[in-house]
Amino acid sequence: MGGNPTLYGYVKDPNAIVDFYGLIVVYRTVNPIQESSVNTGTSIQPKDANANYSIQEYVENGKLNTQYISTTKEMDRAEFYAKSNKSTIIAINTDKIEPKKIIDISNGIDPQTGKPLQGKAFGYATKDAEVLIDGEIPKEAYTVVKKHH
Repeated sequence: MGGNPTLYGYVKDPNAIVDFYGLIVVYRTVNPIQESSVNTGTSIQPKDANANYSIQEYVENGKLNTQYISTTKEMDRAEFYAKSNKSTIIAINTDKIEPKKIIDISNGIDPQTGKPLQGKAFGYATKDAEVLIDGEIPKEAYTVVKKHH
């Protein structure tokens, strides 16, 4: 069932990806502040949990202090970002996060508007198979996959 727009679609390649327990996993390359949370086993916080940016604003400019945390459906995209700054990659079990806090924009559609993301935001979201988390990543929802130190 290719092209499924939800996180609960089948894996892309059942010969390469096995999801034994039916868990929906996304990946994140953590920044230095988040790295300290990983090292101490605490929840990972967004830059500003009280911010109120739109998805369009956030994806266009990831340097803003927003309520979102970017993740990807594809491990190779996380590895791409991890290699440049030797960062840790975590796997996040989205079943352990409130469903309304998981925002799949990998198809380039902004669920806040129902319309395609504009400009470079569309390219970023689709290229990176981006899934946003609105708010924190609870400590019980993630595990370390790879350290690039």
